[in-house]
Amino acid sequence: MREGRVVKISGGKEARVFERWLKSFNDPKMFCIAHISYGCNPGAKLTGNILEDERLWGVVEWGLGSQSSTFKGSLGLASSHTDGICMNPTVWADGEVVIENGEYVHPELADLVKEVKESR
Repeated sequence: MREGRVVKISGGKEARVFERWLKSFNDPKMFCIAHISYGCNPGAKLTGNILEDERLWGVVEWGLGSQSSTFKGSLGLASSHTDGICMNPTVWADGEVVIENGEYVHPELADLVKEVKESR
């Protein structure tokens, strides 16, 4: 990712299939980030339903392509939209680790993390 766009897709066969699928739309907006979600629901379960999967504790969900006007972003419509889940991510923001291997570790989140883990 660079400046809100996918610049490289790597991996095995699935990565090549996914890249071909994105390119098949012949729409550069299909490589743009429409939204990012950070999962923080300890009760969510991995089901294959993106509406629950994107809420799993510690995941990052990426939406590419079309962006609904309800997001009030500047991307707008694209040929399609797709979402994907990144399990066990490490997320840095402003030079600090916020999520490490799928766990919220930023010091400002310590009390919230403790409260959530105790409620599990």
